[in-house]
Amino acid sequence: MRSPQVDLEFVVESAKPVWISAITIHACPDVMFREFEHGLVVANPSSRTYTFELSKLFPGKQFRRLKATAHQDTLANNGKRVSTHLTLGPQEGLFLLKE
Repeated sequence: MRSPQVDLEFVVESAKPVWISAITIHACPDVMFREFEHGLVVANPSSRTYTFELSKLFPGKQFRRLKATAHQDTLANNGKRVSTHLTLGPQEGLFLLKE
């Protein structure tokens, strides 16, 4: 059952005045993904953690994280296979390779 009430939050990264002249609201998460020939890009520009259900979005396909070099993010880019679910924190993105 859906609630007739929604909490709406605006975060403004400036001390200057803000005017809103038009706004639309859609019931969907603020995340993006795009499949390419050899990989996948996932992005979560929102302020909340989001879990992508890769097994539902890309049935039968397997993905692997990139393998970082010495001066890159070795935690996110550890070269490991991604499971059926991939969780991204707020304002995170990730490039994945197809296996």
